[in-house]
Amino acid sequence: MDAVETTNAAIDWITIAGIMLLVIGFGMTIVEIFFPALGLFGITGVAAMIVGAVILHQHGGLEQVGIGWGVIAAVILTGIGLSIAGGWLTIKAMQQEVTTGPESLIGEPGIVIDWSGSEGKVHVQGEDWQAFAEDGEQLKPKDTVFVAKADGLKLKVRKQ
Repeated sequence: MDAVETTNAAIDWITIAGIMLLVIGFGMTIVEIFFPALGLFGITGVAAMIVGAVILHQHGGLEQVGIGWGVIAAVILTGIGLSIAGGWLTIKAMQQEVTTGPESLIGEPGIVIDWSGSEGKVHVQGEDWQAFAEDGEQLKPKDTVFVAKADGLKLKVRKQ
C-alpha cells in the first residue's frame, strides 16, 4: 500500500514538474520579446516546453490535468513565433543607424568658434564641442567644418 501511495505522489510531482516546465518555457519566450538575446531565451523556453510536454505525456499527466495535445502544440508554436519575432526585432535594432551621442555627429557641418594650433572649439548641432583638425589644419573662427570622427567627447574635423 505504501508503494502505491509513493507511486501516485511521484506521478503528481512529475506532473507538477511538467506543468512548471511548460509555464517557465512560455515565460522565457515572452522574456525574449522584452529582453532580446538573439533567441537565447526563446530557444531555451521552447526546449523547456517540449521537455515539459514529453514528461506530462510519458507519465500520464496530460490526462490528470486535462490538457490536450492541441493546446500544447499551440503554446509551443506560439513560443517559437515569439522567439523568431524577438530575434528579428533584435537584428533590426542592431542594423539601425546611430542617432544619439558623438557618433551621430559624423558628417555633420559645424562652425569654428575658437581655434589655436590644431585644436579648438566647434559648434555642431546646437552644442559646443572640443575638436582637433584632421590633418593639423589651421582653422579660424567662423570657418565651416565637417565632423570626420568622434574620439570620445572630442571631434575630429576637416575643412570643407
